[in-house]
Amino acid sequence: MYSSLLMVQVPKDHVREAFVEAAGAAFAELGYPGTSMAVVARRAGSSIGNLYKYFPSKDALFQAVVPPELVAELERLTRARMRALGAATDVRELDASARYHTLAGELLDYCFERRAAVVIVLSRAEGTPYASFAESFVQKLVRWALDYADAAYPHLAAAVDLRWVLQKVYSGFISSLADALRRYPDEPQARAAIALLTAHHQGGLKHLFQTAGDSPHEREPSHTETPSVPDPAPSPRAGSARPSAAGAGATGSRARQPDRGGRTRRRR
Repeated sequence: MYSSLLMVQVPKDHVREAFVEAAGAAFAELGYPGTSMAVVARRAGSSIGNLYKYFPSKDALFQAVVPPELVAELERLTRARMRALGAATDVRELDASARYHTLAGELLDYCFERRAAVVIVLSRAEGTPYASFAESFVQKLVRWALDYADAAYPHLAAAVDLRWVLQKVYSGFISSLADALRRYPDEPQARAAIALLTAHHQGGLKHLFQTAGDSPHEREPSHTETPSVPDPAPSPRAGSARPSAAGAGATGSRARQPDRGGRTRRRR
């Protein structure tokens, strides 16, 4: 995969970049503990002695692959994209020039430009300073999603069980995103897979937000909110929902039962 590196033939910067590229691929595939300097040198088509001329340790090599500013920028772009939704409930109704679409494109481009590093911090960070990043990122995504839901679904109550479900949803999405980036070397294929994954994810979120207010919840304790909880807004008819900022999905209607007079009444 990597051409042989000869110091007399390849400029120094190119040699260094080849080592960084080989290390990124190895860290993303094998993890930090499973990657040795010898593995990186072999993948780069060079010698371990030559590798040590550029990087005195595996830790120094890792920092070149995953610079400290990467995770901060990943979080910033993600947060900006979610904020750009505002209270929109159907992403198809946003103008093509809407800031949301611009930021979504920037975020995806950033992930592809730094594909190996993103895979590492999201799914292969064991043994590194970013070992807890994915879990922390999920918690932030949950908080940002609830901020969005406050505006887009005002009937929604931030219940303990809803937060737990969102944690599971975002944990699965982050893991699947990293897997798609790792599984498909061809960028168009990877983008297509991520588009399908995102559509599925957003559809599930919309259905969740639209129906969460219809079920009894144990309200999450808060020191600032008032004890009373607004009555949830009635849910739309089944099949009436459209793909939205939160995703595409149909909402369910409550079951109806005949009363004693034979008329149909709604189950509470």
